[in-house]
Amino acid sequence: MPGREEHLLSAGRFEAFVAQIDTPAQPYREWVVIVWFHIALHYVDAFLAEQGHAQIAGHSDRWAKMSGQAETREITVPFERLYKEAKEARYEGGQYTPAELDAVRPVYELVRGRMRAALGLA
Repeated sequence: MPGREEHLLSAGRFEAFVAQIDTPAQPYREWVVIVWFHIALHYVDAFLAEQGHAQIAGHSDRWAKMSGQAETREITVPFERLYKEAKEARYEGGQYTPAELDAVRPVYELVRGRMRAALGLA
């Protein structure tokens, strides 16, 4: 399984990608939300790997491991919201208006910022 550095590399690649697609003219804003969730996921997984949880067996396992760490426990609610938004966008064809995307952005930024701080990257 990927460790801290591999997850950070993936988060960085997704961040570079979202910088290209998160534009006012983007007609497929749902993909911004999907990528935001995956960035957040890689930061969470990097933190969990750093704490000795290198093996994540899926979302349920991740939630359980997050509950055991103060740094991830405090972002569980916003992380779950990102998960639900991305799942809806991906599987139910949810489309986002610019205003809806702007409503999700602070949730993503909160999770990303807290995880970067927990990883000593802030």
